[in-house]
Amino acid sequence: MTKPEPLGPEHHLWGFDCGSNVINSWLQNSALKAQLANSSRTFVVLSDKKVVGFFSLATASLLYAELPQAQRNNLGQHPVPMMLLTRMGVDKSFQHLGLGAAMVKDAVIKCLAVQQAAGLVGLMAHALDESVAEFYLKLGFERSPANPLLLSLGLLLQGD
Repeated sequence: MTKPEPLGPEHHLWGFDCGSNVINSWLQNSALKAQLANSSRTFVVLSDKKVVGFFSLATASLLYAELPQAQRNNLGQHPVPMMLLTRMGVDKSFQHLGLGAAMVKDAVIKCLAVQQAAGLVGLMAHALDESVAEFYLKLGFERSPANPLLLSLGLLLQGD
């Protein structure tokens, strides 16, 4: 498998199936358009030139009240700058092999790089359902007190 690389027109997306029609459709019909419009960045993982995983990132903000208590340190009560994991999927043939966790780790690394140039408190994700929320919880994300399917992970690198 390759490391995550930026999505481009050369990537063939139509064979990808993560088991969610919503996620599959977004990857196949909207991911490249969103990237060209600068509204998100999508990164793909390949195996034998086939897309087997992807994740997309965009900047966002979270209301202070939506942030888990443990992540509120030294923050004023105003919108909090976050990176949003807008979509993520792993092809059914590669699920339960650690690829999802590896892609989240890569997303965190990208967030830490952004944090060096601009304010960024954490990475957040909107889980489609409780099973997806459980996946994020196992990776250290915390639930929002305002919405149990909104999860965030505080970034450790601060103020260097």
